[in-house]
Amino acid sequence: MFSKIKAFFWSTNAPSTVPSISHQDATELIFNHELLPERSNDSQTLEQFLESGKPIPKSLRLNEAFRRLEKAPAADSRESAHKLVRDTLNNVEDEFTDLPMHDPNRMTFFSLEIDAWKDLNMNPCSINLNSHVAYLYDDGSIRIDRLNDSECIFKKPGKG
Repeated sequence: MFSKIKAFFWSTNAPSTVPSISHQDATELIFNHELLPERSNDSQTLEQFLESGKPIPKSLRLNEAFRRLEKAPAADSRESAHKLVRDTLNNVEDEFTDLPMHDPNRMTFFSLEIDAWKDLNMNPCSINLNSHVAYLYDDGSIRIDRLNDSECIFKKPGKG
């Protein structure tokens, strides 16, 4: 799933498109507030990073969040789907980083009370997350798409 995302991103956003900064700086800038995972060595696992004591890249933390979301029981409402995503991301970030709750490098899922959510009175509601859009359905289903091509990068059916 993530190899398609990485291949697409790096094919359309090669470092030469940002000539005034280094590849490393461009990567950090692009992924600081993006849902897309950082470019990392796919051969290194979460366990290897834990054993080495090195900081765990956002890409592996996001993979872990998606893995946990896939294994979690299905949500039965929009509110429970929101809570599932929010709590899963918070648990992953608490477990694998020392980042405080409001650090800009921490992965978060915005409250349903903020104005950025669209169509709260419709099914689904959605929020734009930089280059992605997250949808929450009344039956608890969750879907995350890339904005530029509408490709689904995560989907979990609800049970409602």
